[in-house]
Formats: sequence, C-alpha cells, structure tokens
Amino acid sequence: MDDDQSFFIIDSHTMGEPTRIIMNGFPEVVGGHDYGKENLSAKEL
Repeated sequence: MDDDQSFFIIDSHTMGEPTRIIMNGFPEVVGGHDYGKENLSAKEL
C-alpha cells in the first residue's frame, strides 16, 4: 500500500464497542468470504 494514500474513515462506538467504517480509500476486495476480507485488511493496514 502506498504511503501517500489517504482514507476517509468514521470512528464511533456501538453499544460501547469501538467501530471503524472505511468510507473511501481502501482498495476494492473482490470475491471471497468476509473472514478473508478481514484478514486482507488486517495485513494491508
């Protein structure tokens, strides 16, 4: 991932739990299950 790439995110709390919604800037992940997408995002970020 490029160092100069920027993200538009929203950090919030849902029922006391922290949540983060990436609105823009994350590359599209095609196919696969949500678990695989979660692992990809953990590696990329």
